[in-house]
Amino acid sequence: LFYKDVIAKNPELSTAINNIKHDAAAGAGEKDYGFNGVDIVKTKTQAAKDQDLQGIMFWQLSGDLPVENPKSLLKAMYETMVAP
Repeated sequence: LFYKDVIAKNPELSTAINNIKHDAAAGAGEKDYGFNGVDIVKTKTQAAKDQDLQGIMFWQLSGDLPVENPKSLLKAMYETMVAP
């Protein structure tokens, strides 16, 4: 379940949420899915910036939303890195 799929299924999901319950195989029962949402990505990116680290890792870019979307993780990282 990609992050973009999580948001597609839950478009009103708060940026502070980092897990959902989802029935991936219809009828198999709900399972917990954890992920890094916008707020935690900003927190982790800020921590890397504060520690003067040389970079950050993004697990799978194709699982993100387009950067025009306010819930894009790449956008959250970029905005955090360039913020004063």
